[in-house]
Amino acid sequence: MSGFEMGYGLVMLLIFGLGAVLAILWIFVPFAVFGIKPLLNDLIREVRTNNQLSAEILAEQRAAAKARIIQEERPL
Repeated sequence: MSGFEMGYGLVMLLIFGLGAVLAILWIFVPFAVFGIKPLLNDLIREVRTNNQLSAEILAEQRAAAKARIIQEERPL
């Protein structure tokens, strides 16, 4: 057996091994996607809650700043 034949066999074995690994990963991809979906829905709900709370805090800060400006503009 020459070196070329051994090298060719090794390359074919590596290609077959890579193909097998990719096939196994391809089978598990849908399970990963459907497994992540509920977690993403939880994150979306938390982000919406956070945005709502931030908007309420901003509105309160603007109202407090407006009240402070009105108090400073009154003559003594």
